Amino acid sequence: MSYKLMFSSFFFLAVLLTTSKTDIMGVRGLKSYIEGNSLFLKDWNFKGSRIVIDGCNLCNILYGSKYDLKHGGDYYAFEILIKDFFKALKNCNIKPYVILDGGSDHTDKKLETLKQRARDRIKIGKDLSLGRRCYNGGIKPVLLESVFKQILILLKIPFVQCMEEADWEIAALANQWNCPVLSDDSDFFIFDLKAGVLPITHFQWHKGLTQKSIPAKIFLVSNFCKGFNNMNKQLLPLFAALAGNDYVNIHTMIGFFSWEQFSSCSAAFSRSHALLDGILHWLSDFPNTKKAIGAVLGLLRDQNDRGPVQKALTACQNEYQLTKGNLVQFFLNGVAPGRLPMELQVLPGWIRMPLSEGKMSSVVIDALVLQRVRLSSQVENFDLPSSNAISRPIRQVLYGLLLSGQKQRDDRKPSVACVDLAECYVEEYDREGLSLSSFWVKAACPANGKNLHLDTLNEEPLEPRLQVLCDTLGVPSTISTSIAAKFQLPVHVTCYWLSKADPQPHIEHLWSLLLGFVFGELSGRYKGQEGIALVWNRLNRLRLSPTTRGPDLEAAHIYS
Repeated sequence: MSYKLMFSSFFFLAVLLTTSKTDIMGVRGLKSYIEGNSLFLKDWNFKGSRIVIDGCNLCNILYGSKYDLKHGGDYYAFEILIKDFFKALKNCNIKPYVILDGGSDHTDKKLETLKQRARDRIKIGKDLSLGRRCYNGGIKPVLLESVFKQILILLKIPFVQCMEEADWEIAALANQWNCPVLSDDSDFFIFDLKAGVLPITHFQWHKGLTQKSIPAKIFLVSNFCKGFNNMNKQLLPLFAALAGNDYVNIHTMIGFFSWEQFSSCSAAFSRSHALLDGILHWLSDFPNTKKAIGAVLGLLRDQNDRGPVQKALTACQNEYQLTKGNLVQFFLNGVAPGRLPMELQVLPGWIRMPLSEGKMSSVVIDALVLQRVRLSSQVENFDLPSSNAISRPIRQVLYGLLLSGQKQRDDRKPSVACVDLAECYVEEYDREGLSLSSFWVKAACPANGKNLHLDTLNEEPLEPRLQVLCDTLGVPSTISTSIAAKFQLPVHVTCYWLSKADPQPHIEHLWSLLLGFVFGELSGRYKGQEGIALVWNRLNRLRLSPTTRGPDLEAAHIYS
């Protein structure tokens, strides 16, 4: 077992701690506002070009609500869909480059927004568990992004997992290559993208399977600004801030000032669209951002807010300024991104390439940089503890390996008694009942891992690293000798699950899991629809023994 496999194994085991990437940030209501005006979206037949794809956005939109949201995920149907999508691009001579989100933003500017959306997902999960319909997209399966990455690797589609949120890197790469961005995230309507944005919901990629171009809609900032008296496009980040994006919300500071009074929208438009339209028309009267910011400051009820508001607006302005990004050298020469913010330089060099290649969970970044991890919500029995609880001892070891030798951040002081100054804790956000709560998890390793340090973990002998894995899962290392290598990790995980789960799994749960292993093994051997039919026929030959009520694997001859 290589060091990468050993280290990745921990993240596979504790996959439920993967930070959720289902949030679409940006300016609320902007996409539907743009779609309501035919001047802003132009028809486009797209072919023969590079395209930079917002991977997390594409993954979630393609899965949509037509696939299973209640039982863990319809990954087989999703795999077929993703393969068809990239087949359509290839048929139209389109070269995709997929960019995925990494760790959370180190400045924490979106923390409160993320916490609120986590609360919303808990409520949605509860509704789905009771069979109620959800009209806001539901909760995507917890393994969706992992499956997406596996399919990209299988198809040899170039992709990268960023060290932080991907929006800025996506926009920077698209401008460097002068190609469009494929995304429904409204933030890309604010960036000054030379080749524009192709919204995913208007990207008719299915037609690319039978023709040589894909009908789409294209958004260009230049066309958008023409609709507002040739507004200076440098004012768009200020518009995003005034409209209430995820960086700043100053509406409460302005008071009763009504942006809607400047709107030219008809009565048929919604109030949110009238708000956006009014802000845009108001801003169009200013020649530059300096004048516009000065006017905004003049609207404040309390002039003591001038300093913080000006700082926030300037910071938001800077967020959308594009320079050369980190990703060109990664895609062209396989070089891990080198220019990292000071806060991210705690990441050892040997970890950066596996992170960029998506071989390690981005939770590494959150645990190291923020000493905080947001755990994914899912559909489950909300009368029981969160399903993330079973893997907390595994995460404790992960944190021990990641934070060995590090000090507790001053702003992450755990609310637990008698904390040793040499100890380190990670704050986990998870559900408790129907509420979002934080839990402090001590970073600690088994005895065999005490001398392992992250900076040199890749240089350590195999035996002690493998022993840490076995100790963490509570299985003897000798068990591996009688199991084929590719089944060792699943078997170890199953042993851990059977011993730690509360309530205890029923025997039918174990049979289902074993049948899943068998199906995965056989479907890998037999390709195509005929092969899948053969697999199902063999599985249907399994019978329940009258004594053990278990599957009669021998009678089925499944390995013949």
